Amino acid sequence: MKRLSILFLFAASLSAHAEMSGRDQELMGEAFGYFRKGAYAQAIKTASQIKTREAKDRANVAYFLASTHAKAQDFEKSLPFYAEAERLGHDAETLPYDYGQALYASQRLKEAEVEFNKSINRKFKMAASAYYVGFIRQTLDDHKGATEIYQRIQRISN
Repeated sequence: MKRLSILFLFAASLSAHAEMSGRDQELMGEAFGYFRKGAYAQAIKTASQIKTREAKDRANVAYFLASTHAKAQDFEKSLPFYAEAERLGHDAETLPYDYGQALYASQRLKEAEVEFNKSINRKFKMAASAYYVGFIRQTLDDHKGATEIYQRIQRISN
């Protein structure tokens, strides 16, 4: 539900940009409509037609596409869109956490750890992000690092 609320904020943000053509704004509205209905393939197809040149709008579209691919459980396809949203400076507090989850699901553990650490630094889902970091370190046989992270989680939780 929180992700849906964040996506609605993006829709409002996109419609406020004069640089985005009326057609692109219309496409984004259609894409959000499909997303709300759970028609993720149609949402992706529609949003992929947006051709805005404004970096902030491109970042919003990339984050929407990444989130929609992830919602459809197609994590591999979400990765380039998360990377683009991050490169373009998208400021959603959820971006590193969501990107980290997609990387984790795609078994790109070292990259996922970097994103979860960004999430911790942003103070977003600190305990969950730290747990991912600890589990990644444990999986990669960095037991000392995993232990340190798990101890930090206990301090966060208490």
